[in-house]
Amino acid sequence: MYLDTTGGIFLAGFFAAILSAGTAVSETREFRRSFYRTGAQINQKNLSTEIRCYRGERTTAPDWLDMEPDKFPSLCTVEADISNVLKSIQPRHGPQGIYYRQDFDIVLLFGMTELKAQLSWIENGQEKRGPARVVYDTLPADSQ
Repeated sequence: MYLDTTGGIFLAGFFAAILSAGTAVSETREFRRSFYRTGAQINQKNLSTEIRCYRGERTTAPDWLDMEPDKFPSLCTVEADISNVLKSIQPRHGPQGIYYRQDFDIVLLFGMTELKAQLSWIENGQEKRGPARVVYDTLPADSQ
C-alpha cells in the first residue's frame, strides 16, 4: 500500500484490461483505457507504459498481477511525448497540500497488420490527440 499526493491509499499491481479475450476487432475500432498520474510536480515530458497481456487459463484475467505473475508477459511498451498534456493540468488541493493530476487515455488500434497507439487528453473541454510509439522487445527469448 502507498499513500499518494491526493491522500488516497492505493495498491500497486492492478491489471486493467483494454481488450478482453474474445472481443472482435476491426481496423477502425478503438480500444482505450483512462489513466492518470499525480504528484507535487508533474514535469516529465515523456510517458512510457508497459502493455501486458494475460496468457492464463481463466476466461477473464485476474485483477492483480501477483495472482498469476508468470501469466502476464509484456506485449510491448507505449511511448509518447506528453508535453502537450502538461498544458491541461491545474493545481489541486489535497490533505498533503497542492498537487497536480494528469489525466490521459491510451488508445489502441489493432488494424489489419500492426498495433497502433495514440494518446488522448482533454484540453479546454475538447479532446486532443497525439501520436504514440509501440515498441516491442527486440531481444531474443534466450537472452532475457
